[in-house]
Amino acid sequence: MVEYDEHAQALKKINPAAYHDLVLTEPKHWSRAFFTTEVKCDIVDNSLCEAFKGRIIEAKCKSIYSMLEDMKIMTMTRMHTQRDACARWRRDCGPRIIKKLEENRVGAIYYCIIWNGDAGYEVMDKGVKYVVDVFKRDCTCGRWQLTGIPCIHAISAINYRQDDAYDYVDECYKNTKFLAAYQNMMMLVRGEKFWKKTYKEAPDPLPARVKPGRRKQKRRREEGEVTRGIRTSRRGMKMTCQSCSKIGHNSLTCPTKKARTVASQTQLSRKKISVNQRTSEGASGSVGETPIASAALGTPISHGSLV
Repeated sequence: MVEYDEHAQALKKINPAAYHDLVLTEPKHWSRAFFTTEVKCDIVDNSLCEAFKGRIIEAKCKSIYSMLEDMKIMTMTRMHTQRDACARWRRDCGPRIIKKLEENRVGAIYYCIIWNGDAGYEVMDKGVKYVVDVFKRDCTCGRWQLTGIPCIHAISAINYRQDDAYDYVDECYKNTKFLAAYQNMMMLVRGEKFWKKTYKEAPDPLPARVKPGRRKQKRRREEGEVTRGIRTSRRGMKMTCQSCSKIGHNSLTCPTKKARTVASQTQLSRKKISVNQRTSEGASGSVGETPIASAALGTPISHGSLV
């Protein structure tokens, strides 16, 4: 909560309008500091729904019956594959939980621990003091209560007690709960040939409405959303011009380069004009000196000059 207040005040100083728009939505929907600690989940984004939508991309393009059949097969296969994968766990927790716990264990060896003689510990982290209660499974940072996985400060206290950190992981991550979630298999469905006949009029399908253009397979991304792919997005990058070495534009939109181009074109046009003027003056001077040109211009010609 303290970190939330600090970052909120910093955002308010940088951009008051952005802070005002942000607080219009209740923080419990987007800030971990206000999440409930009962569900043991710290996910902020909508990755679970996006993962499911990614699995049914091909199925949702089919008719209703074919779509439901593909989804049933996908779910049925996942039920027993997850159950079989749980049987191969080396510990009573899943591999992802083990990875998070080991990452916290690496950073937990550098903290100073002060024990109160019971279940309370004071953990010093970069000059900040955190209080850990191993019996209540509570830490001042709030990560242990939110995720159910011991945080860095909690693991420091658990190591001081010479206990196993895996014993303090919440029960929702244990293999018993995992197998309970996948213990009920889906009921089998016979083919359409064996369905019961009702001898009633079959419902007509809805009229097909084909929209113009190619059908979209991907959802519309929100404004500012970063796409995931091989190529790195240039959003937020500061471009450096190769012509003037300034930040904020590239060589195509460089104002200095444009000014140089305009100046060179102006200078070139001036040179062409001066050359044309000199050429015209030279041509007019040479024509005026000849006798025929003087006669054409009305200048009197002496007979002596023709000799």
